[in-house]
Amino acid sequence: YNHPLLILSCDSTTKDWYARKGVTQRPLKVVPEDEDRMPIRVPAYNGYGAEDDLYAMGLKLQPAISSSEQEQYRQFMTSHDRILRFKAKVANLHSGEIDPSSPVMIINYFLADDTLSVFEPVVRNSGMKGGTFLNRMRYKKHITPKTGGGRRAAARR
Repeated sequence: YNHPLLILSCDSTTKDWYARKGVTQRPLKVVPEDEDRMPIRVPAYNGYGAEDDLYAMGLKLQPAISSSEQEQYRQFMTSHDRILRFKAKVANLHSGEIDPSSPVMIINYFLADDTLSVFEPVVRNSGMKGGTFLNRMRYKKHITPKTGGGRRAAARR
């Protein structure tokens, strides 16, 4: 998949295969980290600014400009008009079962900037208003049941 791979050691069959390709395999020794070094503590995210900036400031006093900004620009230019669109239904967080009475949600994933939006289409004569469920922005991959929510969870409380 075009990812760099670091092989620490390998068996004789793999060594022979690499030798036929012209690559010699030598065992690589990994130096253990210094145990006396204090771990870096990054403060909890408070909601202001981008979370990536918080981690960058927690690691260095003056964060360096990385090649990730160039990678983000390249990603934007190559996929600025591409959107992945999915249909979904709401599932119970604890059991994982799909609620049959839940409405269909349209999930839009924007490849240009890795943002996500969720839209509930209007169903006539259903009594449900429909509209935007989650605005377009970056979201975390996992939401715990304690902090989960949205407008439906607020309506149940």
